[in-house]
Amino acid sequence: MGEPSYHDGTDLVLVWARATISRAIPAQAKIIFLNSYLAPENGHADVFLPISIQTERAGHYTNFRAW
Repeated sequence: MGEPSYHDGTDLVLVWARATISRAIPAQAKIIFLNSYLAPENGHADVFLPISIQTERAGHYTNFRAW
């Protein structure tokens, strides 16, 4: 996957989990970053929202992948 591109008028970017905060984001754009783990990128966002990972949620997990 290549570097994302943004329209010149972009004013808000949502970055979700494993994605990284790109240097291509326009300087005026505010960044909202959602992630489950402590990472240096968290400090580059205007807003950081911690999210839970699947194993932290109620319920169960079943892997149906056939080996």
